[in-house]
Amino acid sequence: MRFHSRRPSTSHFAKRAQTRILRLIGLLVLVMIAVKMAGRASFWAWMFPDQNSHAASQPVTPPETVDESKYKVKLDEGPKLAAGEFIAAAEPVAPVVDNATDEATADVLQFDPELLSVVEDNTMSIRPIEADAYYAVLAKARDLPAETLEQHADADVSFAVLMNQSPQFRGKPITVRGEIRRLLPFTAGKNEHEIKDLWEAWLFTEDAGLDPYRIVCTEIPPGIPREEGLKKAVPVRVTGFFFKIEGYEGRGGLHTAPLLLARTLRWLPPPPVSKNDSTLGPWIVGLVCLTAVGLAFTFWRISASDRSSQTRNFHRYNEPRPEALDALKLLETSDETDMFRSLREDDGQSPTKPADAGA
Repeated sequence: MRFHSRRPSTSHFAKRAQTRILRLIGLLVLVMIAVKMAGRASFWAWMFPDQNSHAASQPVTPPETVDESKYKVKLDEGPKLAAGEFIAAAEPVAPVVDNATDEATADVLQFDPELLSVVEDNTMSIRPIEADAYYAVLAKARDLPAETLEQHADADVSFAVLMNQSPQFRGKPITVRGEIRRLLPFTAGKNEHEIKDLWEAWLFTEDAGLDPYRIVCTEIPPGIPREEGLKKAVPVRVTGFFFKIEGYEGRGGLHTAPLLLARTLRWLPPPPVSKNDSTLGPWIVGLVCLTAVGLAFTFWRISASDRSSQTRNFHRYNEPRPEALDALKLLETSDETDMFRSLREDDGQSPTKPADAGA
């Protein structure tokens, strides 16, 4: 049984072997550089140009800050409030009616100023005096066509602007987009608009940080998660009427949040794969396949070169040289019978009869 191969080992100190190793290292470096460059979006710009790349970008203005001291909720024992009601330290500002709304939709979208005049910011929940206005706004959000409400809603109101200038937006439709992290049903109170079941959603947006919006809607889209603590935030867009800055009790005490009254939530599906992204996969697969073929060809060439070199060395060291064959022809040859006969004659023995052992 043969335990060791008779194949001679390759010397890694040979110039040929060192050249092959350097080639492999260089090929590996090129592959790593190609992978790093392919991961950059700008690398594919020449192949998949962006049609909007030359559009002028709009300057980004820093968000306004919210004065937290202005929105502290406290208990007030004033003569106009019942015991247990909360109001803000700041005096309520009379609502401002926006006269820029189109006349055709003014009667549909706007509310009677007297109806909303009783609404105060920074009060806990909905006060009894605000109940009629609360359900009237909910009824209008429920009955209006969603397209009409979204068409005339303001989608550029930031969280800070809404908190600082809330009276200007009271009763106005606005659109916010973010993620809900809690969605719970609750039963509506007694009202004349036949509103029975409502849904409460806590919405977090990018500009609000850890401060949420409280959304109250009359219905929700089918299939949306409904548990209290959602395992995964659900992206939604909601258009509703801003009602007030509402106080609520949370961790660390009393807090405030904008209250929007809407019909439903628009559950946003995952963003579709763009055309550029969908065609990028075959190019990446092709690059990987081309690299694999190049590596396989390189290893095959190295292996073939090793086998050829071994074959040449074998024939070089095992085949006789012509001058050696010519030298062998000049050597004298003799018959072995004559050689043994001459040896016997030298010992004094007969060529035909062996000598005695004792002679």
